[in-house]
Amino acid sequence: MKKWKANWKKILIVLILILLLVFGILMYGKVSELTNQLAYLQDTTNIILSDVGGMQSSIEKTLEEEASMVEDYSIEVKDMDFARHEYKVEVSVIPKEYTDNTTMSIYFGTTECPLKADGYMFKGNITLPLNKTFNGNVTFLLANGKKKTTEVVEDFDGVSGKFDQVLSGTLDGTPALKDGKLSLKGKCTYTLDNVAMY
Repeated sequence: MKKWKANWKKILIVLILILLLVFGILMYGKVSELTNQLAYLQDTTNIILSDVGGMQSSIEKTLEEEASMVEDYSIEVKDMDFARHEYKVEVSVIPKEYTDNTTMSIYFGTTECPLKADGYMFKGNITLPLNKTFNGNVTFLLANGKKKTTEVVEDFDGVSGKFDQVLSGTLDGTPALKDGKLSLKGKCTYTLDNVAMY
């Protein structure tokens, strides 16, 4: 009988170990399955977030375009007068919406240039000082009856930055300032590019 009790305990221990081993294998399989499902969900979430980000940027771009009152515009330098320190620009604008009562102006800083209707386009010319920049300070004003709308032009800052690519030079000597006059001694070399524009 003692032998039977001892064998029974060993058999029970072996059965428990086998059950624990089977349970461990089953749990490992379930954990692996859950890990795969989690990775799949994470990939799907990343794809969805990427799609949402793309849609958001597309929606923002569409809203900006819809919010703009200007379909197209150009601001072109037409003439420069270095003796008078000024230049002339020609402005043309195509508004998105207009009626016979629509008026349009462009402001360079506080200087207004009224634009005249020419079919579906508004055009005008203005003379501006060479030494003034207009970075972020150019605004279209569209008036349609009592409703007035403005839009800032971001990509026109004047012509001062354009001269960086026109005239360049080197001095062999050192300039001197005497009695309010600048004098140069030595050799001066220069290069003048893009002459046709000016």
